[in-house]
Amino acid sequence: MKKRFFALTVALVMLIAMALPFMATANDTGEIVLTTGDARSFAGLEFRAYRVYDRTDFSDGTVRYDPTLPFVNFYHNELTGDALITYIHTLNSDSETTIGVDPRMRALSEDLLNWIRTATPPITPAFDSPAPDTPVNSITLADLAPGYYFITGQVEHTSEEYVGHVAAFLALVNTDSTLSIDISPKWDQPTVEKRYVDLDGSAAIGTVIPFEVSILLPLNLGMFDRYILTATDTMTRGLTYNYDPANRHASVEVRLNATNTSAIDNTDQSAYTVAVTTAPNGFDTIVTVDFEEEYILSLAPGTKLFLSYSATLNEHALNAVQEIIDGIATNSVVVEYTTNPWDHEDTGKTPPEEVPVYTTDINVFKFYGSRTSLGGADFVLSKVGTYVPPNNSNAYDDIITDYISLVLVSAGSADAPAVYRVPTVEEAANTNVTKHKVLTSPPSGEIQIRGLGSGAHFLYETMAPATYQRLSAPIEVDIVHKGDGVFEISYSLNGFDATGTIEVENRVASLFPETGGIGRTILYVGGIVVMAGAGAALLIRRRVTSR
Repeated sequence: MKKRFFALTVALVMLIAMALPFMATANDTGEIVLTTGDARSFAGLEFRAYRVYDRTDFSDGTVRYDPTLPFVNFYHNELTGDALITYIHTLNSDSETTIGVDPRMRALSEDLLNWIRTATPPITPAFDSPAPDTPVNSITLADLAPGYYFITGQVEHTSEEYVGHVAAFLALVNTDSTLSIDISPKWDQPTVEKRYVDLDGSAAIGTVIPFEVSILLPLNLGMFDRYILTATDTMTRGLTYNYDPANRHASVEVRLNATNTSAIDNTDQSAYTVAVTTAPNGFDTIVTVDFEEEYILSLAPGTKLFLSYSATLNEHALNAVQEIIDGIATNSVVVEYTTNPWDHEDTGKTPPEEVPVYTTDINVFKFYGSRTSLGGADFVLSKVGTYVPPNNSNAYDDIITDYISLVLVSAGSADAPAVYRVPTVEEAANTNVTKHKVLTSPPSGEIQIRGLGSGAHFLYETMAPATYQRLSAPIEVDIVHKGDGVFEISYSLNGFDATGTIEVENRVASLFPETGGIGRTILYVGGIVVMAGAGAALLIRRRVTSR
């Protein structure tokens, strides 16, 4: 369990509330009510109140402030004791009390937080509010003796890598009074979203996947003098990042806000730099976009940055290698950002925003009779379903011009399928890599085609084994990605609809076509003609004889 303090929240307000003096007794207490002021929740946030100064009110209207024991030696701007209290009152009399606006409050809050962090022994808070497990929009710090309190927020994390958001402010609590303070605890960290453009989450090998990452800058950005913002995208082996090694910077386009279509000049590295490296495992690719501090601080709080880049799905999306799950190419982006306005190197990381891309297979089983496997059948896979098989039994793969070429992974055997897959971009362009148009069933009758995405496909049987009838129409195969890598594969064959493995039955070709077929029609017509010819000859011969 890791606990870290961070100064500041969204509003990052350090409030100093003054009150009318009055006589205080030992039993007089007050409270601070923290409210989010909107739909946000305090779930998971823990607040601590440290009493810095005790306050005593006298009957003559005078007030005395005394530092509590842990803060007796605390100083700020070389001020201590009464001089520091006078300075705090001066700050309180100003109208602008937001830390991001008044650098004096920011400096005071910084010194108080550092004093608490480095104190030996550790300073015990006057009030420790446990982090709520359920969503709540208000927390009450009750039974607080009169005085000045420095309040910090912290987040507990089970992860050692990711850190959260907090608040830091100073408030004066009076007896018999309630001080209500509105804070928005989540505004002090960027929010990140990653998505693919015009994609349903599935794609075939060789497909270019366009990614878009949006980063919403925090609303308290104005209170930082320095600000680290770095986006790191880790792509597993199944994705090939598209970039020119000689010009990595041009591979990432950055735009401001959804309504601003103009991009930052990719040749100008004053805004951001791009690094492309290989992960320690030797497989993954790490793309790092590091924004320059001056550029980020020049943007308005709440600005949204859009990062666009692409990667191509490759053959390793099919293999269970390293972090590659069968049929998945995963990638995730993490943004590192400054959490402490007084120490820019005090950074946190957003949880990984992961966007997987899935591929799938189709399986074919060729058989005859009582599901006896049949080898030697030829097929062609296409995205076009309008090719018409000829009436003869000759192979017709040559008339299919729009087809999906595939590389052969395994030729198959009596016990194993023939395995084909979609080629990578490099393989498709390489003339030394054999691409197959025709897919042939091995003795097992099984064919597996890997690396496909969703959409309609058409499987043509272009040549049947000797003595078997070829299919008279293509098989329509519909691949639907249901989400999260779940695919539904349905097919239609001669009016029969089914799902799963595409089962193709071949029947033995008959020497005599069925009744009504064109073969027997020719036989009947031929027979009638022959018989008529024979009758005519007999008639002629008889006539000759009678003469």
